[in-house]
This record gives sequence, structure tokens and C-alpha cells, in this order.
Amino acid sequence: ILTKLRQHCENMSRRTKLMHDNLVKALTIHAMLPPMYCVAVVIYIVLFFGIYQHAALEKAIFTIAAIPPAFSAFCTLYYVEPYQRW
Repeated sequence: ILTKLRQHCENMSRRTKLMHDNLVKALTIHAMLPPMYCVAVVIYIVLFFGIYQHAALEKAIFTIAAIPPAFSAFCTLYYVEPYQRW
């Protein structure tokens, strides 16, 4: 995607380049969020099979699983220009 954008970059205005740059950053961050769910799944498996028991881990499952949706919304608000202006 970055290669294609760089090929057509000469024809873009400064504002369009900035918009595309922000969009690529937002999409990159969104792509990194799903592995965070894997951490919650691993903690659940550890607790389910009795490998390690702790009350904090039981609460951590739901906390960790709630972080990606919240962070996703924050990234959208931060990187997408119409939301920045609002």
C-alpha cells in the first residue's frame, strides 16, 4: 500500500498526502489490535486448565478484552481528519 501511495504521491496535494499518511497510520494501529485478544485467550486457557490461579488474572481477561475496542475508537477519532476537526 505504501509503495502504491508513493508512486502516485507526485500528483497529490499536500493535504491529500497528509490524509493518506494519517489513514495508513490508523490502519496500521487497527491491524495491531487483534493480537491483544490473544493475550486474553492465553490467560483464559491458563486459568481454565489450572496452570496458574489468581484472582487478578480473572479480572484481567475482561480488562484486556475491553482495551482493543476502546483503543480502536480512540485511534479513529485521533487519525481521521473530520473527527479531528470536530
